[in-house]
Amino acid sequence: MFTPKNNNPKNKKTCDCVIRALTEVTDKSVEEIITELTTIYINKGWFINDPKCYDIWLKDNGYEKQNRPKFPDGKKYTGNEFCEYLNTLGITDTILAHIGAHHITVFKHTEEGYAVQDAWNCSDYCVGNWWKPVVK
Repeated sequence: MFTPKNNNPKNKKTCDCVIRALTEVTDKSVEEIITELTTIYINKGWFINDPKCYDIWLKDNGYEKQNRPKFPDGKKYTGNEFCEYLNTLGITDTILAHIGAHHITVFKHTEEGYAVQDAWNCSDYCVGNWWKPVVK
């Protein structure tokens, strides 16, 4: 399932998937997210949309990285299949995941179950590593 949502402050479709995704999982503004990612860039050298940069940000903000999910035969999950998988876990947290070649997207729980929530429909692309909130 896909739910369109573009968190870009000017509703542009541009290369800001990291910023859009991180604003969706926090109450932080675009400016706050960019500032925090820029601080990591200055301190560590990883640019703000580099997975190494936002992996640090996610860990610092209470998310833990999970390995790429696969079917028993080794086949990778698509975004739609990952939604079905998340529905079986009994969780309702907002999830982030790599999807496609160089994209990060949000998996949001709805009344009907999980849905890909993004500016464009990437639900047919393969899911890579994903992040879930740390259980406190």
